[in-house]
Amino acid sequence: MLTSFYKRLGILFIATVSRFYTMLPKRWRYGLAKMLAYVVFHWIKFRWFTILRNIRIVFPQKSKNEIYTLFNKSTENLAYYFLQYFEVAQNPQNIPGRFCIFGEDNLTAAKKLNRGYFLLACHLGNPDMALKGLSLINENVTLISKNFSVTWTNQVWFYVRHAPHIHYLPPHSPKTAYEVFKALGQKRGVIFVL
Repeated sequence: MLTSFYKRLGILFIATVSRFYTMLPKRWRYGLAKMLAYVVFHWIKFRWFTILRNIRIVFPQKSKNEIYTLFNKSTENLAYYFLQYFEVAQNPQNIPGRFCIFGEDNLTAAKKLNRGYFLLACHLGNPDMALKGLSLINENVTLISKNFSVTWTNQVWFYVRHAPHIHYLPPHSPKTAYEVFKALGQKRGVIFVL
């Protein structure tokens, strides 16, 4: 009962934020994203260490200042894409004009082999926006995606992420490997996020 209340409250919150967000000029949207990034990644320090460590692994030659500059830009873009996803949730009819799909010939070639295929997504950009784009061209894909530990936040997040032809798998379930092979057998794409 309480979980259902929190789910409804979360969906109402997202609808309100997305309506407000879509009314802002583009420059203000990016400013809001910068503020959100600062609060989430500098004050709360959400995944702070993980993001910095990953940047150091990818760019070992960079100085400490350059790494922090990359960290700031990366987290600002992450916040911007997160807020942009609210816009998609609010105006799904505007989605088709926002996507340019490159490499569709690779998907076509994989389908001609009459098999499933793997896609690798990075945490650069927004994998969820890419999923929306793939659903527009009727790609049947399965994304391996973490779940939140709090049930109602999990329900809200997956409600917002819902798209036709997209299925989600938890990464650490005993059945995940079986479900991956099952998806490949059904000629679906399987997306891993690196």
